[in-house]
Amino acid sequence: MNDIGTVIERIGEFRTHPLGFFYLLDKGVEGMSARVHVWLPAGSDRPENDRHQHSFDIHSTVRLGRMQSELFHFLETPGRGEQEFSVSYLDGKSILSATGRSGFLDPISRFDSRAGDSYFLQAGVIHRVAVVDRPCVTVLQTFEKGIPIYSYGSDAEEAPFERRLADVYEKDELMRVLKLVAD
Repeated sequence: MNDIGTVIERIGEFRTHPLGFFYLLDKGVEGMSARVHVWLPAGSDRPENDRHQHSFDIHSTVRLGRMQSELFHFLETPGRGEQEFSVSYLDGKSILSATGRSGFLDPISRFDSRAGDSYFLQAGVIHRVAVVDRPCVTVLQTFEKGIPIYSYGSDAEEAPFERRLADVYEKDELMRVLKLVAD
């Protein structure tokens, strides 16, 4: 999926993500997949429960824009701080369910990634991404590790998020942004 021209041809397959970006996913073989993430210029703010981890390792390259990543370690402290939520998927929706664990997220590291930079994130590492310069485009390769997925925040309830296809207006904006990368 490094060929942005091929990505542009598949503009109708982009879906919304609960963390405020659009994504295109190519499922590969043996747990590998390729993804493209696009944050539009006038994108939504991050949800409160934006600290999360993945069940897969990530190799990411920023193609446009700039983002800041923060890494955390969860320190369980019953009845205090952040709540932990398990993340599941059903019928194209992301669903958060409280695990009953609470505690603090201890910052481990912070780093910036600009266009041309690459980074690796291991499965299970709690992180948060803030897009500093929009629009932003990242190209990722992921390697499934099969571990549980968790999200962290103080919202006791969060409605399931439907990962819908981009609408006509959003497709136009995605096309405009991806052409910036292709040039």
